[in-house]
Amino acid sequence: MRRVFNGEEVVLHSKPWMGLLRQNSTVLCSSFLISRQYGLAGNNYDKSSDIALTAAHCVYDESRQYTILMKFTYCSMTINFFHYS
Repeated sequence: MRRVFNGEEVVLHSKPWMGLLRQNSTVLCSSFLISRQYGLAGNNYDKSSDIALTAAHCVYDESRQYTILMKFTYCSMTINFFHYS
């Protein structure tokens, strides 16, 4: 049984903006890199300030620590909860 409707296979590493959201060793959801943030001193890249988007049901507990895997780089992340209606 296919788990993704209308999905298609892709070449490994061909979508570097796709991420994997984890808590400890449990995979929770996918995520998407939507903004790269650069430091105030020129073009120094600060990956701790990247903005990733995921579904709200993936980060249901604000007190938990989540990890995101983007292109085989692990980093801890702070979850900011926003509600749009």
